[in-house]
Amino acid sequence: MSKILRIGLLCAFAAFVGSPSAHAQVMGICGPGWMPSPTACTPATFSLDIGTIGSTNPTFNIAINNNGSTSGTTLVILVPLSSTNPISSPLSFSVNFTQSNGGPGGTSLTANLANTTPFTQSSGPLISGYLGLTASSSSVDNYKFNNINAVQTVPGTMGYAVYTVNLPGVSAGSSGTNYLTVSFSFSGGSTGFPYGTVFLAYGTDANGHVDWFTPLTDGLETVPEPATLGLFGSGLLGIALMFRRRMRKTIS
Repeated sequence: MSKILRIGLLCAFAAFVGSPSAHAQVMGICGPGWMPSPTACTPATFSLDIGTIGSTNPTFNIAINNNGSTSGTTLVILVPLSSTNPISSPLSFSVNFTQSNGGPGGTSLTANLANTTPFTQSSGPLISGYLGLTASSSSVDNYKFNNINAVQTVPGTMGYAVYTVNLPGVSAGSSGTNYLTVSFSFSGGSTGFPYGTVFLAYGTDANGHVDWFTPLTDGLETVPEPATLGLFGSGLLGIALMFRRRMRKTIS
């Protein structure tokens, strides 16, 4: 294999693996465009890529599998803060949901600011520290500031406003998978979330302990990152040059 071909393939592969990858989790969030059916949102699929669907006002599903169930589900929205989006000027929005099993749907469930102090590097774990919840095991709460910063798209974010809204539980078992479809309604002049907003959800048991959680979604963005496009383009260019040289040799 020629050196140009090797370099081209490496660049293209690096761009691919640098993009959102599959997550093997039993509770998940997935955008409608990334699944063959609503119940396929939690196995090892590209289910968490709602951050790249081209809208700052997404619609997605929250589901569970592996015969799991939750007594309640809480959606968590992490909004990156900036000088134009301070925590002292919170967003005003409600969460609309429907249940796949025909259970009661809800509208105008107001998302509340969990804390008037931003979630920052010094806040500790998100679930057990910042939100003050009890996890059923230490492995449940692995979301710290750096983990969240790693998946969003606004460089240099120093803090997040954290919004929560309590939704019905979800379950998976012999009676079929039940999932929630979530959308948002904004007021106060806003039409969507700022770029970089990250979503996750957790499920609680009958004692109110967190025993399920979803992976973090990607930070909201409307176009692919220039660096990723450039890397992928470099790989394709290298492959094209290699084939052009081979064609010239064949002709000559």
